[in-house]
Amino acid sequence: MAKKRILIIGALSGIAKEVARAYATKGNDLILTSRNKDEIKNLAKDLKIRGASSVIGLFFDPIKLSSQRNLLNEIFDRWQQGPSVTLISYGIMLSHKKSFYRPEEISKIVSVNFTSVIIFCELLWRELPNRM
Repeated sequence: MAKKRILIIGALSGIAKEVARAYATKGNDLILTSRNKDEIKNLAKDLKIRGASSVIGLFFDPIKLSSQRNLLNEIFDRWQQGPSVTLISYGIMLSHKKSFYRPEEISKIVSVNFTSVIIFCELLWRELPNRM
């Protein structure tokens, strides 16, 4: 089986960690992102021990366009053809009462969970044809 290039954004969620472990044990290359620099580095070390061919843990703030562009540059600097698989596994949730009464909290949820994902996917989608 050919080695894959796996991009996991929001790699510290429970589901993302398990997906990363599964790909690592098959010797794939991984790029992991998180807002927590220390924890992402620890996860990267763990996945390397589990068999990943290469693992890089990067800081990523999904609501900053500059962070999204920097991540894309990093990805394509390392993987000319881009990722084989991309998993986006980040988001925020607030209690119903808190979000119901505070429009600014609803705006934050939409920005993180929806808008930032759409923008990143669009940026990635625009770049991929140039790399194939």
